[in-house]
Amino acid sequence: MKKAPSAKELIDVLDEAVGGSIFNFIHASAAYTQLVTLKRKRGLQGKDMDNPVLLRLHAQVEDMILNDQLNAQASANVLWSITQLSDRFSIPTQLLAALVKSVPAKVKDMNAQEISNIFWASAKANDVAPVMLDMVPAIVAQIPKRAKVMVPQALSNCLWASAQLKDVAPHVLEAVPAIVMQIRKKAKNMKPQELSNCLWASAQLKDVAPHVLKAVPAIVAQIPCKAQAIVAQIPNKAKDMAPQALSNCLLACAQLKDYAPKALQIVPAIVGEIPAKLQGMNPQEMSNSLETLVLLRHSVPQVGGMDDILMSAAARLNSLLPRLGGKDFSFTVPVVIWACAKAGVYDGELLGAVATHLGSRTKLSALTRFGVCALSWSYQVLDAQDDFEDFKTLLMSEAERFHALTFRRLLHRLFRMRCRKKDVEFSGPNFKNPWNDSLYLVNGPLAFPSCPAFPAAVLGLAGGAPVELRSEEDADEKREVKRLTSRMKEAPSAKELIDVLDEAVGGSIFDFIHASAAYTQLVTLKRRRCLQQEVKGMDEQNLSNSLWACAKLKEVAFASTVLEIVPAIVAQIPKNANDMVPLALSNCLWASAQLKDEVPKVVEIVPAIVREISLKINDMVPQQLSNSVEALVLSFFKTQLLKLKAFSQLVDGGNDILSSAAARLNTLLPRLGKDFRFTVPVVACACAKAEVYDGELLASVARRLGSRSKLSALPVVNACSQPALSTGFQECSSDAERLVEHDRLMRESCILYFNMRFHRVVPCLLLYAAWLVVFDALHRLSFVQGVALHGTRAAQKQVAQRFSRQRKPTRGEPDADGKAEAKRLTSGIKKAYSAEKLIEVLDGAVDGPIFNFFHASAAYTQLERLKRKRDLKQRHWDSPVLRRLHAQVEDMILKHQLNAQASANVLWSIARLANQLSIPTQLLAALVKSVPTKVRGMKPQELSNCMWASARLKDVAPVVLEIVPALVAQIPKRAKDMGAQELSNCLWASAHLKDVAPHALEAVPAIVTQIPCKAQGMIPQHLSNCLWASGQLKDLAPDVLEAVPAIVAQIPDKAPDMIPQHLSNCLFAAAQLKGETPKVLEIVPAMVGKIPLKLQNMTPQEMSNSLEALVLLQDSVPEVKGFLAAGGRVDDILRSAAKRLNILLPQLKGKDFSFTVPVVIWACAKGGVYDGELLGSVARRLSSRTKLSALPDFGVCALSWSYQVLDTDDDFEDFKRLLRRFHHAMPCLVLLCLAWLLFDALQQLSFVQGFGWSGHMATQRQVTRRSAQKGQQTPGEQDDADDKAKVKKLTLRMKKAQSAKELMDVLDETMGGPIFDFIHASAAYTQLVTLNRRKCLEQTDWESPVVLRLHARVEDMALQGQLNAQASANVLWSLARLSDRFSIPTQLLAALVKSVPTKVKDMNAQGISNIFWASAKAKDVAPVMLDMVPAIAAEIPKDMDAQGVSNCLWASAQLKDVAPDVLEAVPAIVTQIPGKAKDMIPQHLSNCLFACAQLKDEVPKVLDIIPAIVGEIPVKLPDMNPQQLANSLEALVLLRDAVPQVEGFLAAGGGIDDILRAAAVRLNTSVPGLRGKDLSMAVPVVVWACAKAGVYDGGLLSSVVSRLGSKTALLSVRGFNLCALSWSYQVLVDARDDFTDFRKLLLTEATRKGFSEADVQSCQLGRFQWNRA
Repeated sequence: MKKAPSAKELIDVLDEAVGGSIFNFIHASAAYTQLVTLKRKRGLQGKDMDNPVLLRLHAQVEDMILNDQLNAQASANVLWSITQLSDRFSIPTQLLAALVKSVPAKVKDMNAQEISNIFWASAKANDVAPVMLDMVPAIVAQIPKRAKVMVPQALSNCLWASAQLKDVAPHVLEAVPAIVMQIRKKAKNMKPQELSNCLWASAQLKDVAPHVLKAVPAIVAQIPCKAQAIVAQIPNKAKDMAPQALSNCLLACAQLKDYAPKALQIVPAIVGEIPAKLQGMNPQEMSNSLETLVLLRHSVPQVGGMDDILMSAAARLNSLLPRLGGKDFSFTVPVVIWACAKAGVYDGELLGAVATHLGSRTKLSALTRFGVCALSWSYQVLDAQDDFEDFKTLLMSEAERFHALTFRRLLHRLFRMRCRKKDVEFSGPNFKNPWNDSLYLVNGPLAFPSCPAFPAAVLGLAGGAPVELRSEEDADEKREVKRLTSRMKEAPSAKELIDVLDEAVGGSIFDFIHASAAYTQLVTLKRRRCLQQEVKGMDEQNLSNSLWACAKLKEVAFASTVLEIVPAIVAQIPKNANDMVPLALSNCLWASAQLKDEVPKVVEIVPAIVREISLKINDMVPQQLSNSVEALVLSFFKTQLLKLKAFSQLVDGGNDILSSAAARLNTLLPRLGKDFRFTVPVVACACAKAEVYDGELLASVARRLGSRSKLSALPVVNACSQPALSTGFQECSSDAERLVEHDRLMRESCILYFNMRFHRVVPCLLLYAAWLVVFDALHRLSFVQGVALHGTRAAQKQVAQRFSRQRKPTRGEPDADGKAEAKRLTSGIKKAYSAEKLIEVLDGAVDGPIFNFFHASAAYTQLERLKRKRDLKQRHWDSPVLRRLHAQVEDMILKHQLNAQASANVLWSIARLANQLSIPTQLLAALVKSVPTKVRGMKPQELSNCMWASARLKDVAPVVLEIVPALVAQIPKRAKDMGAQELSNCLWASAHLKDVAPHALEAVPAIVTQIPCKAQGMIPQHLSNCLWASGQLKDLAPDVLEAVPAIVAQIPDKAPDMIPQHLSNCLFAAAQLKGETPKVLEIVPAMVGKIPLKLQNMTPQEMSNSLEALVLLQDSVPEVKGFLAAGGRVDDILRSAAKRLNILLPQLKGKDFSFTVPVVIWACAKGGVYDGELLGSVARRLSSRTKLSALPDFGVCALSWSYQVLDTDDDFEDFKRLLRRFHHAMPCLVLLCLAWLLFDALQQLSFVQGFGWSGHMATQRQVTRRSAQKGQQTPGEQDDADDKAKVKKLTLRMKKAQSAKELMDVLDETMGGPIFDFIHASAAYTQLVTLNRRKCLEQTDWESPVVLRLHARVEDMALQGQLNAQASANVLWSLARLSDRFSIPTQLLAALVKSVPTKVKDMNAQGISNIFWASAKAKDVAPVMLDMVPAIAAEIPKDMDAQGVSNCLWASAQLKDVAPDVLEAVPAIVTQIPGKAKDMIPQHLSNCLFACAQLKDEVPKVLDIIPAIVGEIPVKLPDMNPQQLANSLEALVLLRDAVPQVEGFLAAGGGIDDILRAAAVRLNTSVPGLRGKDLSMAVPVVVWACAKAGVYDGGLLSSVVSRLGSKTALLSVRGFNLCALSWSYQVLVDARDDFTDFRKLLLTEATRKGFSEADVQSCQLGRFQWNRA
């Protein structure tokens, strides 16, 4: 391993060794260390790290850690190596988690070097792997003990790590004193890099750990001699102090000059090295060095050569400028120019280059606030001749945008303060500057970011020279200043702060720092008071959630702020405890146990909580039950409040809560699933501690766990709790008696601890300890008692560590009981009727010992079955349980525990799932590697399934192609045994794989030989697939033609059973094969005879393929022409197809539109069939150049030729003219047209006519042949083709990005390139919406620099007119969709909105409806969108689809108050709705009705659509979800009451009553399963609608009472919904008096929530008029 010179050789070594018997911790350590070595030599690439061998290495080392086979040194080495690799490669998270978990137990055995390495690793990787922070406390605890033996490098690393981790892990500060003490002694032996790191860390730690300043003199004493040594040894050792080290030292000196003045002694030596190293500095190092040099210029006057350094730096920056990006540009450029301005160094070339580079607001937006201000001040100082006047004006306007109001006020307040230098007071006249924000920039960026609200060093420009606010003060005055600041910050109340200010304001030491501290503390005090007032207004659910959140957040950096509000919460909980649901009570008790040490006051709520638990214990679910009793007994056992002897006095009525818990658990026991594993042992342990005996529960548990196989299903720690429960056993085995003496002391302490009856549990513990004799009995006994004494969580770690050393059973080798469990698990997986049920079954089993290859195969097969039933959604697929399943099966594959059949089944299932769900790539990679070794053991069906899966996955997962050669090698041997389906699948897969995996063609002869023998048994799908594949393979594998006659012979008999896709495929294949196998034409009559019957069910693609094939067959084959012409068969088919296409046209998108429409119209033109409605619809849909640009070239030409042929009366002259102009504008088509003609004699004809005569299939083939004959493309044409390919590839990469990171990487590479255009801008934002919908987009992704650059780039494109209409609409729609979770980029939005009025005319119907919807959606967060509403309203199209008109009407209702122009568009929208109502889904109907209710007064014409909408509601009612149902009924009722003519229509035939009765019945069936808003909002509205119409449904009312008939259940029903429910029950059941108790409960709850009887009665007016006096 250590000698491996390359990654490939190391991987080869590991491939042989990983998993072998000799591979141990030494090899694990060596492997990762060598990976670091190769990475340092640049011999390790990303593809190497993704190699399956390294994935196996990660898994192997993770297993070694879990089995405690990795010692302390190896653990440290692996951690250090992973951190070294993390800056370029992804971290193996599971391995890292296992390592981090193991470190605390091993850190005591590590030497000083290893401790410093893992401490450094924690700091280095804390951003990318926060889990590493979990091991920091254990490391910090060891550093003081090992600091004495640490070498200088280790000390330097530890101090550096402490500085890096001080904010995220404050524990590190405890180690600083010990490190500093040793640094003072060992500084002499430190290298330059170590000194630099120590000095930098001291600067960072000076405020939070002042001890660090004691080390500064020792550090700085060494730096000059080190620098001199470098100067003397430059020829041999020039890089001892690298540019970064020089930069760090200077930066630290600038920060430490006031705290440790001795640090300035090193500055001359460091500065002397800068000129020689300047050319080797990166931009960040150069800017840091210049910044500190300028700031130190007055503090170290002996430093010379400043102007020369600045001139050299300016020249270097000018040469680097074109290549700078990111922080290197946004920070470096302003700092370098600022430094030149401070020193008065003028470089016109640099100033000109920067002004050119940043000459627009879009580019300036990439700079920070400091960058803009620094550049503005610098150009004012340097550009005295006004050479860059425009750029200065732009900078000032941009800075004004940053600082418009806030900083002016702050500066004005600061300038009025007492500012002094040598007792000189400055006031208004000295500070007259038109741009106040520049005043403090003269002091540099080091001070700028320290306090954004109150700059740390604001200087005036008195007479043009900088004046410091404070002169040097003596030590006593400094201490007084700090003491006053500290008193202000620590003031606990407003009164105390006022007392401090009363003494200080007006005094000589009160300055801007104290002003800042005073106002900041006022904000803090206000926040505390607001929080306390907020707590007083919380309901019981929010109180519980808040206390739980405080408990979870107590360990974070801002814990003190969190814990401040706990007393206020605690004061409110006893008053609200009686209204709490069981979950809230359980959460409060758990949180109290967590917070009792930090906030002792929290214990005061326990009596009230326990009292309520005793009353509601029978409503608790198992998890709440176990959490409550464990927190109560195990967490509060030692408190005076809960002495168990007085336990009965705590609960009213003497109820014993643990007895109740035991009884409740006994009743739940038969129904417990995965809750059993945790709940039963925890309750048992609590009963044992409280000396509560329940014989029935003990007997039930003993029966349930009466075998070792059943006990093995428990986690180890819970199995140890089980003996504490079994006090009913009286006898001990002889083995147990021999253990009594060994455990005597433990038993005595146990008896003393538990007082009275716990001694009766000891025999049971001994019995169980002896029974589990396979483990070390004494330790097992101590673990059992440890659980009883300390609870499950306290013992978990010890048990896990102890038992991880034991040998785990081999997966798949269960005993007799285990086999029965395995069969039950298989049955449970196969019978899972829903995704939730399957996930529940897998959750308890996937990590268990009995889970084997049978279960893996069954799980994926069942997932495929559920997906086919449409019961598997993306949220299920992304669940942690299925991710664990992927990882488990991957691990089984790597350990060779998956046999051939299971491997084939899993691969087939993944292929079936891939068209809708993401692919588990690591699992697939492991499968691909293992399948070639298992193909010999596969049956024919499994071979064909794998072949089919390879073809199915070739585009989304090309790695699967690696298994094709192995599969193809086996097919000739197994072809004889293959059935009809297997042969069909293999031939179909070969046709799909012919281009990407040519090996697949080798299997074709063997398959073709068997097809004639098996063709008779083929079903229509097999015949269709085989004929289609024959058409695809005829040129590359001519043997396939031998099978065609046998296939053709079967098709006429099977044609009646063919679905549209089969018919389309057969006709298409017949058109392809007619020349090579004329016999194929015999199927045409049978096919054509079925097309009219199946035409209405064809998809657009199937319809266009069928028509094109028919027309081509008719023209080229006389026999077929005669058959088709008889009886006008083709004409009838074409007319039917034209009518169907006209109906489908509004919904068509993408390829269904761009391909189908031209081909169908072309076929009509070829057949002489004229359909004016279709031609008119297409002409309106494609009425602009922008819309035509979405069609492929052949589509435009096909339409042009077809309209010329069909439109002899010039009804569509404008559209024909547009088509001619468009295709004439394509020069490349003119050149290509000669090559696309079918015959040489037709070379003088236009391309359009050539297409019309030959069809696109024939012309494309001719182009290919003629291009091959006439040679290669010219260089220009080749470049264009390459660019087009790159454009398409980039679009495809964006659309296929599976995560935000992947999309960011694509954008980061290409966004600044020349090929990035409007298509990519549209695709990028659309994909962001897709990722957001999948919950794969986070706030950090949205705020990343890449997305900010995307906003700026697209804004530039919009301003420069490079965004077409469709792209503008897509980006606007995407921003509106994202506005729910993320902030909107205002500048981009403004540019888009500004461009819409000029582009809306070129938008298609969908684009207009999308931006109309977006305007309404985002009107509150982005009012600027209202500016484009008038232009949209004026261009409402007349050919919108159902979704479009629904969205537009909904948007009009939303915008009518803020943008009245929309009302002018409503009539145009309304006229389209009646014709589209039948195509509307429930959501569209609901939106239209709701909009009618809102628009009825402003636009009465909207009421015309109600008959059409209401007519569809009964049909669509079963498909409505509760929210849609509620919205529709509410709108209907309000419309009926408000508009007489609507009431007349609805009343005819009892229309609304019938709808309400049907809705009540539908909702009644759903009520038991409703949750959340569907229960708390939708149900009350439906009941209210029934009450308004006087429709009584006793079943619905009873169901509502059963779900909401308790005080707890009504907590979620609020406002109008609660009052509406109360009013409805009064109206509906007043005479019947059936639900008296529920009516009283509703009134009581309404009164408790502050609603009066008048509020309840006003509900009859509807939601919009309710509660409005």
